[in-house]
Amino acid sequence: MAGNGRTAERENAPKVPHALKPPAMPLSDTSIRNAKPEAKPRKLSDSWGMYLLVTHEGGKLWRLKYRFGVRKSCSPLARTLTLA
Repeated sequence: MAGNGRTAERENAPKVPHALKPPAMPLSDTSIRNAKPEAKPRKLSDSWGMYLLVTHEGGKLWRLKYRFGVRKSCSPLARTLTLA
């Protein structure tokens, strides 16, 4: 069976670790505005380790998960502001 070479191209393509692939769809402005507080804090993932933490009190905090060697950590970035 003769192929067109595409399978060979896919087999030779470099493998990208799952952690380096961006998500299919980042958070939209609407989803951030509509995020409501729940009984427990929840994370809304964005891309490349960034996520929005919605606290049970209604606060919205941007955080960044990262790894330095074998150590995992989380860095606070900013609070979302509510403009009236």
